Amino acid sequence: MYIADPNVECVHRLDLQGNATQWPVNDVPYGLSVNAVHNLIVTCDEVRKIKEFNPRGDLLRDVTLPDDVINPLHTIQLASGQFIVCHCSSQLNVHRVCKVNEDGRRVAESHGGQKGSNIGQYNGPSEI
Repeated sequence: MYIADPNVECVHRLDLQGNATQWPVNDVPYGLSVNAVHNLIVTCDEVRKIKEFNPRGDLLRDVTLPDDVINPLHTIQLASGQFIVCHCSSQLNVHRVCKVNEDGRRVAESHGGQKGSNIGQYNGPSEI
């Protein structure tokens, strides 16, 4: 089990035997998910980054998201390596879910945009 701790910018890990460890993220962690190879994907909204850690807490990579991904809140990684990211900003009227290529440089697809509860609209998507 992984727990994001934004106050001290770290992730806590509790294994099945009850052993606890933690490691620094060096940015405020928000959303957490685990990819197909059991690495931890950490979404850091303030700096618009995705950080991938192995289960021991070693940083494997740091992916900066494109400028049009505003306030990313949660990310999952597909088997293809691409990322699905939900992001929103009420001030900028951005409420989207998008697919970003594996190096984080380009948005391949985007869905949503305007705030709302109708088909094709989201009201602050925060988790996938």
